[in-house]
Amino acid sequence: HITFNNTQLFMKKIVSFMIVLALIAGLAIIASPYWAVYQLKKAYDTKDIATINASIDFPKVQQSVKSQLNPILLEKAHQLTKSPFLQLLNIELNPDDIVGTLVNKAVDNSITADGVNYVITGQSATSTVSSSVKLLGGLLAVAMDKIDIQDLLTARNQDALLQKAKQQLTAPNPNAVPVDNAAKYCGFDCIYVNTQVKGYPVTLGLQRHGWVTWQVVGVKLPL
Repeated sequence: HITFNNTQLFMKKIVSFMIVLALIAGLAIIASPYWAVYQLKKAYDTKDIATINASIDFPKVQQSVKSQLNPILLEKAHQLTKSPFLQLLNIELNPDDIVGTLVNKAVDNSITADGVNYVITGQSATSTVSSSVKLLGGLLAVAMDKIDIQDLLTARNQDALLQKAKQQLTAPNPNAVPVDNAAKYCGFDCIYVNTQVKGYPVTLGLQRHGWVTWQVVGVKLPL
């Protein structure tokens, strides 16, 4: 009888222990995105490039940015081809080729580990990365109506124009509204974070990578 009671007590302790473990694991899974966002912000503040790069799914973020830039820039490029000035000079442009080439070059070479390092530290291993980041900034400026696409395509001094675009993009947004920077679930495997860059609203989309690890898979730009 004593042995039976001891066995029963032991089994209750095992069950209780398993329940506690399950609760801890569940809380860890639920809380993991908030910890991931905190770690990402901390890495950005301390310029921890390795942690930032490990938190980004670059191919998915590249596709996310392209899907937003392409339609806006294509529309502007098509409007440019209807310019009376170009028609008078009998100049024919293929907007799809021009935009596709520019966006692919800018995004594929900028949204990379080297690109992140250049943006955060100002240091780049190659001139391709630095020029592509500047080009991406120019395309963003066009998409946000900061500069005209005709100026971007025809400017004789690209560096001066891209510097102008950089100044406009980095100037504080006078119409900025507060955001909470809090992570919010959009499903078991996805969260989004509303934040700001120089007062412009930017939304980061993160996806679960394993049980408690998360990666940035998309960026909603302020277009």
